[in-house]
Amino acid sequence: EKYGRCLTGAADPNEMIEFLAVDGRSKKQVSHRVLAEIIQSRVEEIFELVSQELQKSNYADAIPGGVILTGGCSKLLGIDKVAEEVLQANVHLGCPIEVEGPPEIVGDPIYSTAIGLLKYQQGGEWANSHRSLNGNSFFKKVKNWVDNII
Repeated sequence: EKYGRCLTGAADPNEMIEFLAVDGRSKKQVSHRVLAEIIQSRVEEIFELVSQELQKSNYADAIPGGVILTGGCSKLLGIDKVAEEVLQANVHLGCPIEVEGPPEIVGDPIYSTAIGLLKYQQGGEWANSHRSLNGNSFFKKVKNWVDNII
């Protein structure tokens, strides 16, 4: 959270980051730029996989408004730029809307999915979509896609 960047240009090559090694005792160092290179490569790889899945699902043309990133990784500096480049789509960072509560929670994309699911359930749509998982619906395809990733 503190040092992560998705763009190598946003990282200082002279800044060193100290961290504990896997053994939990010894300290190691890595340059901020090297860390950014690793993160950028992995993020590009993830979005390339997302793009492939969108193409296979025939839903690639069904997202005219673009892509909305939510969750903790959406706060990673530059992730929206990497996603736009790889997905060739407009990318926006999503935060919960029309929700009352502490601003540090309802205004943070980390909680977007959980809040969205709660709103979805509260709106009565849950039962309809849950039943549709038994058919060959969009929700079933998404569920199967997530199951395959995990």
